[in-house]
Amino acid sequence: MVPHGHEISTARTLRRTALCPLDRVRDDFFLHLSLAKFPRKVNSQQFALPVVRTELRQKSHKGVHLEYLAKFLDDKRGKAQWNVPNETQTDQQEQSVA
Repeated sequence: MVPHGHEISTARTLRRTALCPLDRVRDDFFLHLSLAKFPRKVNSQQFALPVVRTELRQKSHKGVHLEYLAKFLDDKRGKAQWNVPNETQTDQQEQSVA
């Protein structure tokens, strides 16, 4: 049982845990994009990141659900792994050049 006066609304809890604020996503993963350019790219769907609003109002907080953010980052990681040569390939290439 939660003590009186310490109730936390579901929306507030979700906003703190399941949703990562859009500005935080930009700061942590897209710092190379300006504050103005990042939302434009997200809104034009250049990134596969669905944006969630906490309310219907236009000025409401925007965020990305952590599950979608994790999937986006995992997809990027998977693609990056295929483009990076492993150490054995690098060693063999260096030996063949020498």
